[in-house]
Amino acid sequence: MYNQLGSTAITNTIGQKTSNNVNQAVSSRTKRTSLNTKKFSKNPDEYWPQIVNDLKQSGKIVLYTNLIGTTAKEINDMTVGIEFPNGMTSFGKAVLEKQENIREISNLVSMACGKEMQIKYLTQVSSKPQITREEDLQNFAKESDIPFNIIE
Repeated sequence: MYNQLGSTAITNTIGQKTSNNVNQAVSSRTKRTSLNTKKFSKNPDEYWPQIVNDLKQSGKIVLYTNLIGTTAKEINDMTVGIEFPNGMTSFGKAVLEKQENIREISNLVSMACGKEMQIKYLTQVSSKPQITREEDLQNFAKESDIPFNIIE
């Protein structure tokens, strides 16, 4: 293989000339890098909607649809929590817990924060107390003005 310093043509082992414009390669790498480094706010309330929208724009529709309606909050200086106010479906949980999806979201959050960040999924569990059958009967009796005494 013959290669001359500063040349834009390289001869391969078969003897065919192939174009190798170094400036174009560097330029295309620079363009790709500048596309990936967007300006984000440091506030999770401001950058999270933009991250979710970027997932939609980049064609990651399954991730986007599972993250619609979520909010982000900084748990500590290295972790961002993604809150699911309506809980997660089993399908959503399966999708979001895949390593490549965790890595994708972590990378986007890290770029937004300007430092390496981890993500944690936070589900809002309804704290509605379970009413027992006995309490249900007592409530019914009370609402209907029926005297109700439990004798054990």
